[in-house]
Amino acid sequence: MQYVIVNPYEHPNNDYIRLQIEAIRRAGYTPVPQTGNIVKSDCILYNWMENVDGNHKALIIAKKLVRLIQFKVLGKRIVWVMHNKQPHENSYKFGLFMMKVMAFISDKIMILCDETVPALMKITNSKKVLEKVCKVPLISYESIVGEMDEAPIGGKLNVLLFGQIKPYKGVEVLLEALKDEYLQQNTVITIVGKCNDQSYLNQITDKIKTLHNVSFQNRFIELSELKKIVKDIHLLVLPMDIKSSLNSSAAMMAFSLRRTVICPNIGTVQEYYGQNYMYTYDYQTIEEHVDQIKKSIRAAIDDLNNNPECMREKGNTAFEMAHKYNSLDVVAKAIKEMLEE
Repeated sequence: MQYVIVNPYEHPNNDYIRLQIEAIRRAGYTPVPQTGNIVKSDCILYNWMENVDGNHKALIIAKKLVRLIQFKVLGKRIVWVMHNKQPHENSYKFGLFMMKVMAFISDKIMILCDETVPALMKITNSKKVLEKVCKVPLISYESIVGEMDEAPIGGKLNVLLFGQIKPYKGVEVLLEALKDEYLQQNTVITIVGKCNDQSYLNQITDKIKTLHNVSFQNRFIELSELKKIVKDIHLLVLPMDIKSSLNSSAAMMAFSLRRTVICPNIGTVQEYYGQNYMYTYDYQTIEEHVDQIKKSIRAAIDDLNNNPECMREKGNTAFEMAHKYNSLDVVAKAIKEMLEE
């Protein structure tokens, strides 16, 4: 049995790593943490290796480079999972440098959607790099969500935004759109997620105070509580920044919860044919983003008024598509093929 190091092996408040580890196990390999397992492992799979967080960034990068060179000298295969187009927020130039390093030093580049290829080509147009690409779909959360109630029928449109509250998630863009009086009168908006940036938290709480239809809970919630909250929710809104975002585990979670989404046309949603069961859009500027969110929410309100069961139908379709293309078994098969090449 071959050992595969997964880095990070544990990631607080992120079930993707747990599911990735299970998919590797189902592929016939033994996933292990990096510490204490370098000698016996044949392969190292890196998630978010390009992140350069904290002070002394040059030193952090130097340590990463030394470790990567050690692995190459020891003959270990390196797999880099390319999650984003570019680093989301801080340390952009350091993160972009590490993305270029990973593109060249890796033996395989694991992509989660087809849209990753043109994003990779912006980092480097090397043919040798592109030959390393292997597609492994983003993983559905169906296996850990379990049974889930269908979306409610009729009523005022109930919308949820959940997850870590960070600038690239676009919370302030949503709040700007919600200044529209029609949307305030015809929607109920719930925002639940932890914001660790006090300055950004102050910005969004000040905006929320002016909106009577928005409730905000600044805290992390477990899946069991998320399922309870979603019982009353028609759909989820994910107004993320398309400059950096390629994939969305939040969208995949929404589908696993039998809910549709309002979301920019990022790589995750482009994977599905016939997107009439989602509210997707494109934008170039912040102003366009605000306008597109307004239009999407208005369209959802109209759809719900015309067909009280439409959100249930859309959510069920989203669930079925995620089950078909993103289940653990589908992902395990793709991982097996990638590691056997």
